Amino acid sequence: MASFSNRLKELRKAKGLTQRQMAEVFNMTERNYQRLEATDTPSNETLIKFADFFDVPTDYLLGRDKYWKNEEDYITVKMPPNILGTTDEEMAEIEETAKK
Repeated sequence: MASFSNRLKELRKAKGLTQRQMAEVFNMTERNYQRLEATDTPSNETLIKFADFFDVPTDYLLGRDKYWKNEEDYITVKMPPNILGTTDEEMAEIEETAKK
């Protein structure tokens, strides 16, 4: 199961933002933001702010949900690698097909 820190980093990178930019947006020090991406779980208030910012459910941020709606208005399915013995290339093809 994905962790909050992994999901936060994934979403930040998908938006093309740096850790410094995220810290500025959320009015925190860069070091405090880095801690969130490393190990920390945010307060409920901060969790909701991240969910609103990225337009994802809090369950997705917490790793409890595999789906999220992105900016192109389609559902992205995050599948574990090598599911059903597929290769990385096959997984990329499956994910690309799911986006269509």
